[in-house]
Amino acid sequence: MNWHLKEMKHFFSMRKLPFFLGGILAITVLISCKKEVEVTGITLDKPTLTLELGKWETLTATILPKNATDKSVTWLSQNATIASVADGVVFGNMGGTTNIIAKAGNYTAICEVTVRPPSLAGTIWKGIDTDGDQCTLTLTNATDCTLDIVDYGYFSGTYSLLNYPSISVNIPSHWNFLGTIVGNTMTLKNSAVWGTYGMTLTKQ
Repeated sequence: MNWHLKEMKHFFSMRKLPFFLGGILAITVLISCKKEVEVTGITLDKPTLTLELGKWETLTATILPKNATDKSVTWLSQNATIASVADGVVFGNMGGTTNIIAKAGNYTAICEVTVRPPSLAGTIWKGIDTDGDQCTLTLTNATDCTLDIVDYGYFSGTYSLLNYPSISVNIPSHWNFLGTIVGNTMTLKNSAVWGTYGMTLTKQ
């Protein structure tokens, strides 16, 4: 009697193994046959972006459809000198305009990025020119300025920060200064008139 029970147990245990292996095989086949969902499009949350030089902002990409198998995004900048990008984070490097491109599969989305210099409107800069005279440069608004040179005169002009930290200051009929701004120090040079006349000014 005991012998028959042992044989029956052995018989049924051997029968379970093929069924078990067959179950694994069926699951494996189902997984390997799962259909890949291809990307049909990509969009960005901002079609345009304006950044102040030295600042950053994040772009968010949306892949279509939502259940796409591969949702990886490749980020590119048409001009990294103006604006660079890493994982959707855009950095303003220099004044100008360029495009940031997000690519998923065979689809792309574009954001036009404009980088502007920081606003210096209303700032006052004081210092000494190459003749030792006291100077005051006032950047009245985004384009206009005045220059007051002690014992010489008070002049009106314009300025531009297009290639910040470079600055150009034009005093009609007198000087066309070109210079740079480093921190709170502005250095202006004019080589067209009066040799190498210029000035070094500090932001007040």
